[in-house]
Amino acid sequence: MSFEFRCGTGLGEFVMGRVRGGSEVIVASPWLSSEVARELVELSKRARVTVITTNDAENRSHVRALDELYSIETVQDEEKRRKARILKITGLVMLFLLGPVLLALGINLLAAGITTGIGSAVSAAGTMLIMMGVLICIVGFILLILGFVLANSAVHKVYVPRVSELVVLDRNATKLHAKLVVLPSEGLVGIGSANLTSSGLQSNAECWVWLSSPEAVETAMNFVDRLLKQPKRDLSSMAMPETAENELANLASAWISAWYTTEPTRKRRKRKTHKRLN
Repeated sequence: MSFEFRCGTGLGEFVMGRVRGGSEVIVASPWLSSEVARELVELSKRARVTVITTNDAENRSHVRALDELYSIETVQDEEKRRKARILKITGLVMLFLLGPVLLALGINLLAAGITTGIGSAVSAAGTMLIMMGVLICIVGFILLILGFVLANSAVHKVYVPRVSELVVLDRNATKLHAKLVVLPSEGLVGIGSANLTSSGLQSNAECWVWLSSPEAVETAMNFVDRLLKQPKRDLSSMAMPETAENELANLASAWISAWYTTEPTRKRRKRKTHKRLN
């Protein structure tokens, strides 16, 4: 077994220089930095890169690094969109065409029965048409709402790793503390005290050793296999809690603004303001 061992600060090139030359790279580190993450993404364009890390959402720098390691793509369910269009078109027709027509006919028949005294049958028919028109308008409104809800559910986000494989371990189940790099094709294993972060590779006083040995690679790969069997977290779970809250707040704000700035509402506000001034 041969090895190369260094201790001190500024071990970045000693560690990442070997990583950049690998055709297959497996990295295990509890924390990452955005700079290292971007380098691994770039490396994955010409090599197979596997990243194993944790879901430590309290470490903001680590969360930003994870954001570099995956992209969010929007996927649309065409079948749901088709059904949503049918629901919305049907709802619009019922709410703004069929319902109002029946209401108008019913009101005319009811008015004719009352004013001309034709008989109770005409008035009853008019009442029936009015009830049917109201019911159809209600059903049309419900279908319209369902159409919008279905259209919204037809669009969903997919979290796509930007490296060959991204494994985010559940810290509550697996206390990953190892800092490990395996280059199987080169027969190299790197292990040390440094996290693959900017501070770990540049400013902190750390130690790192590269081992060149088939036995070391086999031992490291067995460890990696055990890690891959541990409980994992969905990439979507790494979104910061305030992100979801902000989205809801923005949506609520948009709805409130849209309602508050409509023409009838503006007129009511002006009238109220005018009354207070008077």
